Amino acid sequence: MYLFAVVVFPAKFKDNYLKELLLATILFCLPLLISIHALFSEDSVTNFTLFGLKFENAHGSDMGLVWCLLLIAIPLIFTILFFSNTSSALKPFLLLLIWWLTYEFLCEFINQIENIQSQRRLTSGILATILVFNLSNFRLSFCLYKEKNPFIKFRRREGFFLFAVIMTFLLFLLYRFVGTTIQELDLVFLKISNFGFSNVSVFIWVMGYKLGLSFIVFMWYLMERKWWKYALLSPILLTFYQMKTILSGSSDLDVLDEHEIFESSPFLLLVALVLIALSKNAKDQYVAQLVYQKTSSRIERLLEQRNQEHVNAISDTKRRLTDLKEQKTTVAINDLMEIKKQLEHELGERA
Repeated sequence: MYLFAVVVFPAKFKDNYLKELLLATILFCLPLLISIHALFSEDSVTNFTLFGLKFENAHGSDMGLVWCLLLIAIPLIFTILFFSNTSSALKPFLLLLIWWLTYEFLCEFINQIENIQSQRRLTSGILATILVFNLSNFRLSFCLYKEKNPFIKFRRREGFFLFAVIMTFLLFLLYRFVGTTIQELDLVFLKISNFGFSNVSVFIWVMGYKLGLSFIVFMWYLMERKWWKYALLSPILLTFYQMKTILSGSSDLDVLDEHEIFESSPFLLLVALVLIALSKNAKDQYVAQLVYQKTSSRIERLLEQRNQEHVNAISDTKRRLTDLKEQKTTVAINDLMEIKKQLEHELGERA
């Protein structure tokens, strides 16, 4: 049956099941990429010149630079995927998050280029605006005008998610309001230490991005209804263990975001098994749906063909009646009686 569906409906099968399977795989594996930084050396610093631009590692190690870029890139990719796979009125606000994360990523990247290091904020802002405008591809306008008064609907149905998006944006911004020389922040009822980082600002930056990623993924999980939504549990679980390691102070910051994959592996394996089972069920449903559509279309065509043949037979009978009425002969009367008996027989069979 599966082979039949793939052969008969290759385009539809790929556009539905395989697309969702690929998305589930990406969502599950994407947060694991944070461990790639462990493949780079902590002691080496790579500097090079490309197209007249002098790249100098400002983090003191290749491992640190890759980790910082991945810390920003992973929430950015998740937000872009969320934006591309939702039709809710949150899109304009998600676009704002995408712009800010793109700006932060470009700032971090351009900060390594000595030639334009001092103008990195202006350059990043311009490039981020261009990239986000191209990404939106008029989807923002479509979201705003496809329904009448979309923001009325937004306030009624998705106020909680708007609040979550605003909180996520504030989490990404929060570190900028803390001085880079502060080692402990006293908030009257709460004291925040640097937890082993160089200062409190860096700690808030790291925790803000990890919490922001959790907020984005959790919102998407609550709003999504398709089977692959359970792949979003992977970044939630992994981020939880990463934050737990930081707050517990039980791990050296030189090996941050490396061993959490092994700690969370039992839960990740369970999520993977659930996804495999759900993907098989989704495959069965798609195959059944495609076979049903094909069979229904075939039946409709046969019924249409049968009705057309019946219409043609009626037209022929009417034409014969007209010809016989004009003749008014004994032969014509006999033919009329024959037509009458034939029609009575057909009507008797249908009754």
